[in-house]
Amino acid sequence: MKTTRLCCTILVTSLLAACGGGNQEAQPAQSPRLLASVVATSAADYTPVVQQLYVSYFGRPADTAGLNNFKNQLAALQAPTDIAGLSAAYSTNASLKALIDSFGNSRESQALYAGTNEQFISAIYRNLLSREPNEAGKAFWVGALDKGSLTRANASLSIMSGAFGNSSTQGQADAALIHNRVALATAFSDAMLTVSQVNSYSGSAAAAKARALLASISNGTNTASFAALASATLDSMSELPSGTTMPTLPPSASTATPEGFWSGTASNGAQVRLALLEDGSSWGVYLANNTIAGAIIGSVTVNGSTASGIASDFNVATRSVTTTRYTGTFTAKNTINITASNGITFAGKYNTAYDQAVSLATVAGTYSGSAITGQFSQAINVTVSATGAITSAGNGCSASGTATPRASGKNVFDIKVVFSGTNCALGNGTATSGVATYDAQSRSLLALAANGSKSDGFIFIGTR
Repeated sequence: MKTTRLCCTILVTSLLAACGGGNQEAQPAQSPRLLASVVATSAADYTPVVQQLYVSYFGRPADTAGLNNFKNQLAALQAPTDIAGLSAAYSTNASLKALIDSFGNSRESQALYAGTNEQFISAIYRNLLSREPNEAGKAFWVGALDKGSLTRANASLSIMSGAFGNSSTQGQADAALIHNRVALATAFSDAMLTVSQVNSYSGSAAAAKARALLASISNGTNTASFAALASATLDSMSELPSGTTMPTLPPSASTATPEGFWSGTASNGAQVRLALLEDGSSWGVYLANNTIAGAIIGSVTVNGSTASGIASDFNVATRSVTTTRYTGTFTAKNTINITASNGITFAGKYNTAYDQAVSLATVAGTYSGSAITGQFSQAINVTVSATGAITSAGNGCSASGTATPRASGKNVFDIKVVFSGTNCALGNGTATSGVATYDAQSRSLLALAANGSKSDGFIFIGTR
């Protein structure tokens, strides 16, 4: 299977859900194909920093619900995507401060970090850096707490930011340890592929196991072992007592949601297809004459029935990326109307296909179709088994992976696909993740996924 170096897949996250993003750390100038992955307006761009916050405040990996909720809220705020940026913005952005404070003021974090200011700082060092603070470090942070220039709510954030910015030998060792723990936390969250796995990671006993997992590694632990460590720990949680350890989130501005499939026509004639999912993630493409012409990624803030935000628009034909702001209104499961700052409008209607009950048995079969890029499309066959195994082979490249029904019960599957072979456009061994949806009437499957850095990916459209 010759996979596709996509300019469109990495841009398929669309603009109408409680999600979005901010900028990645500064990177060199890149070709238009990569620009949209640099303009971070997708909730997924906040995965690393949310994991860092969980490691810092809770000493454990993010649970699925918490990861999605915090990614979406940071995205809606267009917050920085790195710890140093969050720390710098904490004192000037009231909404961001409230969100960060919800970590530090949570019952879970306060249980980990308690006592006098000296005891509080020492507890953060032990949890985050696996060591006691030196006298100078302790005096600095305790003094800041005593003077009020630092609060307990943002202490963990500030100490982690300080570790990343410390170029001393000890600072570099601390930063390496944090990076390793965040990588293991990410592997753990990524390993939760089924509803039962997601549900098993709840309760104080599960949180303690996950905390012990992160505490067990050092700055020299081989990252190649992280996937196996994460899976083994997750498997051991299946018989633990259930419960909840999720931190309390600030109340959302609205209970209304634009969740679902939306389709319609933009004022420039483009046919728009959007999937806005229950966790705030969103995926979308637009077509010209029934051919994919581009994709968009964006973020949104919802207030009542009003949605507003910012989006990056990738146009396949012109090989260009533009950024636009937009505002509009929606009626849940009915209509949505958007006006962009470039003057283009979109009127969409809710597509009830989102609510169709589907299962792996429903989608099982072999699909003939095309893997699409901004430059070409290639005919391939993809097989999905009744157990969710995905396979495809040919032209010096094979693909294997899994399709898992989402916990929402809607017509969407989470997919993970790994490519193997010397002729794979994404590279031998590249892992991708994304979503897929099945249309029963046309017996067609649409799958969209990107690699870990979101610099490449694929779109597959096929029928059986």
